[in-house]
Amino acid sequence: MTFFTNSLRLGVPLLLCGVSWVSADLADSGFSGVQKNQLPITIDLKAPHKDQRLEINQLSDDIKDSIPPALPIKNLSKTMYFGSFQIGSRYQLFTAVLDTGSSDIWIPGSRCTIEGCVGKDKFNPASSSTFHQTNKSISIQYGTGSMNGTEGIDQISLANVTVPNQGFAVADYVSGFFKGLPFDGIFGLGYTMLSEDHIPTWFENAKKQRLIDKQLFSFYLSNKADSSGSKLFIGGYDKNYYQGNIDWHKLVNLYGRNTKKLYYTINMHGLKAAGKSIDLGCGADICPVIVDSGTSLMAVSEDAYDDIANRIYVAKDCSNLGQIEPLDIVLGNKVYTLTEEYLVVKQQNEAGQQECILAVEPMFPDPLNPNPPWILGDTFLRSVYSVFDQESNRVGFAQLAEPYKKAAAVIGPKTIY
Repeated sequence: MTFFTNSLRLGVPLLLCGVSWVSADLADSGFSGVQKNQLPITIDLKAPHKDQRLEINQLSDDIKDSIPPALPIKNLSKTMYFGSFQIGSRYQLFTAVLDTGSSDIWIPGSRCTIEGCVGKDKFNPASSSTFHQTNKSISIQYGTGSMNGTEGIDQISLANVTVPNQGFAVADYVSGFFKGLPFDGIFGLGYTMLSEDHIPTWFENAKKQRLIDKQLFSFYLSNKADSSGSKLFIGGYDKNYYQGNIDWHKLVNLYGRNTKKLYYTINMHGLKAAGKSIDLGCGADICPVIVDSGTSLMAVSEDAYDDIANRIYVAKDCSNLGQIEPLDIVLGNKVYTLTEEYLVVKQQNEAGQQECILAVEPMFPDPLNPNPPWILGDTFLRSVYSVFDQESNRVGFAQLAEPYKKAAAVIGPKTIY
């Protein structure tokens, strides 16, 4: 995963998670030394206090009777979705961003005393009788932050499913960028190949040990800001949250390389803003796009963003709510329409005034990555029920069930999406 800041419109630096570009040697996949991408986004994230983060952790008490096992998720301003998990023989609780754009699990260690670890829950290896140190160093450089630490092995519990002997990273250094953000670490939900040290993922180990029926998971991400109604379903999907059939999309390669078990990449077949087609910019009618729960907004090329923003205007003062045109995303033979409640994110600026932004952002290329792929982030995922099937290498989307279809029934300047 990658974190990004931006200078955008809301003044206060923010966190955004996203796709983690592999830095390890991936000669077996055709990838080698890909530069980590920087996706500039600005959102003002008001980090909850310590007691609020503990309240998020306590949501795990609600998952005991769920079938399939389900982890309650809290969101912050609809731009970050995080839940709790437990490590060690004493089941120490941590809060983490749930990120399909990365595959590593990491949390701060007790030796981390610099500002990036201030206010975080920290793992003390000595407190767990099941912990084993491997002495392997792990370093992850994100777009605007980094962590350094060592690999450890211990039991990790997610939604009351406990995987023994799971590899993860204990951070001794976390850059100051992470200070004040409302989570302790990252829980990567990608493939093992995307891991910095090719550490087998929690889901891979859970399936091998027959702790889950299928190596897949699914999301319902609430469109109501700062709510705790979202869910991550472990090993299956809950039909109460969607209606109709699941439309499946096979994973495809990026840049002609073998990346099907690297990113959740599918083909996009078209895009329309306010009913007018947007050039996908890849020289073809079909273009790859990464599906990533760790990216807050939908990320597109600079040219495409300019076209979208010109056709779907969101007034900074929120004065034109109720008049925002839709964005249509074509995947296969299915059209997914994002209406106003999904396309607008509201925040408060430093003066305490409410401001609105379009939940779409431009990708900025760099010399080593001149044509970064588009990303379907939370802007899109909030509008559907999503399924990530690692066994069949596919991603599925279904229409939300009526009770979950819209977070805000009334459109207007005072609506809190």
